[in-house]
This record gives sequence, C-alpha cells and structure tokens, in this order.
Amino acid sequence: MNKLIFTSVFIILSFEITIAQESIRDRSKNLPDALFSPQMVSNWKDEIGLTPEQLKDIEDLSNQLEKETQAVGQQIKAESDALLNLLAASKVDEPTATELISRSLDLERQLRINEVIYLIRIKNILTENQQKQLSEIRSRQEARTSVQ
Repeated sequence: MNKLIFTSVFIILSFEITIAQESIRDRSKNLPDALFSPQMVSNWKDEIGLTPEQLKDIEDLSNQLEKETQAVGQQIKAESDALLNLLAASKVDEPTATELISRSLDLERQLRINEVIYLIRIKNILTENQQKQLSEIRSRQEARTSVQ
C-alpha cells in the first residue's frame, strides 16, 4: 500500500510541476485541430483581421484563466503539502491520504476543463472566416515541419 501512496504523491507532484511550468499558451502542439491557441491567434492577428474588440476579449479571457489557474494551482499545492505532511508520520492514515489525493486530482481535472473551455471561448470570438484562415495557416505550418 505504501508503494501506491508514494506513486500517488509522485503523480500529484508531477501535476503541480506541470501547472507551474506549462502555460496554456505553450500547448499549441496538443490542441485539437478545431481549436486555436491564444499564441497562434496573437501571432496572426493582422493576417486574419482580428479586431481590437476581439483582441481585448481574448486578452480578458487570458487574464481570467491565469487568475483561475493560479488559484487552483495554490489549492493543489496546499493539498500536496498536506499529503506530504501526512506521509511524514510513522503511520499513515490511508483514508485521509486517499481523500487528499482525490481532491488534488479533482482540482487538476477542473483545471483542464477550464483550459478547454477557454479555448472554446477563443474560437467563439473568432469569425468563421478567421477560423478558416487559422486552419489554413496551421496546415501550411504543419506541411513545412513535416518536410523538414
């Protein structure tokens, strides 16, 4: 059972590190083709004719997600710290450890849901034509990288 607990702690700490190191702006490689990263939209804003209002809406969304991500990250860190403190005891209360692990994983799940909703909201800000243009840009970029 200790092996399970230590594995769970490793997973939780890995999630915590992932949250700290990765930004939604850096995950464009993992996006479904139907969604666009804020980085991509920003990089091609002139080419797709992004309006100042659209740009402001996307920036507002980014700021909102950043605040939410920081808050959830702090909650995950608190849960991880509590788990590490629990594991430092000579006898570990397994139900409490399980509860702490479960809460951390629930927070991580909520974080990922928020990120996808954020990308959906960005897509909904864009016009159909802008989405088409970004898809074409992405296709050209992928064609270039596959040739290299």
